Amino acid sequence: MRRADATRLYYALQILVSMSTWVVMAVYLVQELHLSPLQLVLMGTAMEGAVFLFEIPTGVVADTYSRRLSLIVGDVGMGVSWMLVGIVSAPWIIIALWGLWGLSYTFTSGAEEAWIADEVGADKVGRVFLRGARVAYIGSVLGLVLQVAIGILSLRAGVIVGGAITVAAGLLCLLFMPETGFQRRPRAERGSALAEMRTTAVSGARYAWAAPVILLLVGVQLFMGMSAEAFDRLKEAHFLRNVGLPAVGHLDPVVWFGIFCSSACCSGSSRPAG
Repeated sequence: MRRADATRLYYALQILVSMSTWVVMAVYLVQELHLSPLQLVLMGTAMEGAVFLFEIPTGVVADTYSRRLSLIVGDVGMGVSWMLVGIVSAPWIIIALWGLWGLSYTFTSGAEEAWIADEVGADKVGRVFLRGARVAYIGSVLGLVLQVAIGILSLRAGVIVGGAITVAAGLLCLLFMPETGFQRRPRAERGSALAEMRTTAVSGARYAWAAPVILLLVGVQLFMGMSAEAFDRLKEAHFLRNVGLPAVGHLDPVVWFGIFCSSACCSGSSRPAG
């Protein structure tokens, strides 16, 4: 099958992976499934724990075997997990699925940037990253409008559509992604998957231990994550259950959160945490 131009495909992926918005998911979890604050926090904790545990091991797939394979596994895994949250209702299953979403995310972390850098070269990749950030912003706005519009009719359908978009990104990688810049090491030079994971983890730990500034950054990120997790998971529930939303035109709650999110995007803030 004919492969696509790497740069154009990168921009298309930036749009697609940015379209799944947390807004509809958050309202769905609170308003439809009635998850408790503890369950919401456990959901986020399962995701963060999976990212922490598997970030290094899954990076071996992209660095040793294939960037393309890593992106396919990650995008399809994230999309399927997201869709299944819109299908099942048991809280413990949803918590487990969000842990699976975190595991799948680690396959994509850094792999997409490494892939496009391999394909276009270090001298051109800076411009590609800047333009990619702009098209990702367009994707986030399009996804927000689409999922909120669907969420007005059915929050469950809005969640499922969000996951389907991410699955589509994985299928796009499967069908059209070229991988000419990455050269897999010869089999004779590669150890087993477990040995490669151990080598990568030990090398990274030694490098970080030798550079105090990296340890400082790790510590800062650790405490930032610990302080932000409860707010990320509970802010929508707090508004819906305790604060309330303005009674202007009888707008659906998902519309209000869509307005809040679009305002944050316009001010340059990051999208709500998934």
